[in-house]
Amino acid sequence: MAGSLGQGGAERQLVYILKALTAQGADCRVLSFQQDGPYAASIDSLAVDRVPLPASRLARLYRLAAEVRAWGPDLLLSTHTFVNSYVAVAGLLTGVTAGGALRRDPRHEIAEHGLLGRLSLALPRLIVGNSRAALDQLASFSRARTFYLPNAVDTDWFQPARQTAERLVGVGSLRPVKRHDIFLEVVRQTGASALLVGSGPERESLERAARGLPVEFAGSLDDVRAAYRQAALLLHTSDYEGMPNVILEAMACGLPVVATAAGGCGELIQHGVTGFLAPPGDAAALAGHVRALLSDPGLRHRMGTAGRAYVLENHHPDVLATHLHTLTSTLP
Repeated sequence: MAGSLGQGGAERQLVYILKALTAQGADCRVLSFQQDGPYAASIDSLAVDRVPLPASRLARLYRLAAEVRAWGPDLLLSTHTFVNSYVAVAGLLTGVTAGGALRRDPRHEIAEHGLLGRLSLALPRLIVGNSRAALDQLASFSRARTFYLPNAVDTDWFQPARQTAERLVGVGSLRPVKRHDIFLEVVRQTGASALLVGSGPERESLERAARGLPVEFAGSLDDVRAAYRQAALLLHTSDYEGMPNVILEAMACGLPVVATAAGGCGELIQHGVTGFLAPPGDAAALAGHVRALLSDPGLRHRMGTAGRAYVLENHHPDVLATHLHTLTSTLP
């Protein structure tokens, strides 16, 4: 069950999961709050039925339970934490095993969503998360059984290419949590040119703050590979995260990554091997790592090569398929 089919990381992972499951012969359906979205065509291309749910919460739950009861799946799985409560209640009503999603630090889920956030973590008997750090923290809020399902990345689509520019690239929605103000401060401290990819409510304020800085705002891109090809490294400045798709994509493209040690970032990046980590909000530390990489092409190449090797070993779609097989084979 998906809360959205929009252009986000959870939706991208939904498509990877569906590809892996259908390749194993599984019969899948997507029940979603939205009828259409950027990833609807990708789901349709897999011959997976999409079932839109009503807008009313009560009607939505009734339709969800009715669909699950009629279909009788082995597993009802949420792809967004904010729909966990629907999945959990539908599972109780129908007797179907239901799994909630955890895509970032549970403390921030509760801080942002309050009681709904607590219910989303407390109601499911099974929670599937993409970050070991987040699942470890979950024990304070839930007694659910947990399962680690790492994000995947299409390493055939995201491949190394000859760099056409030595500049920073940042990719992500332009929202306060992504701390693009820190991104701009790193640009200010290093003097490096930068490309910022993404859209969101902060765009105008960030453009004002970036006046006089060598920063290009690209907006949302249908194919983000072009941005990675124009960069020497990825700079990721979030205050908290789950397991960022953009870091996996950049590493698959052979880019070293400088990032804050937020959420799953510390799981993805081997400090000093595939990139550098710094405390959230520490622009000076991030700037120091950026300078080190920009001044040493050999170091960038070594880290980029090591990063792609790590992704191939740990986040290739075949690895996701193995995890999914383990999950489905252990269902009650």
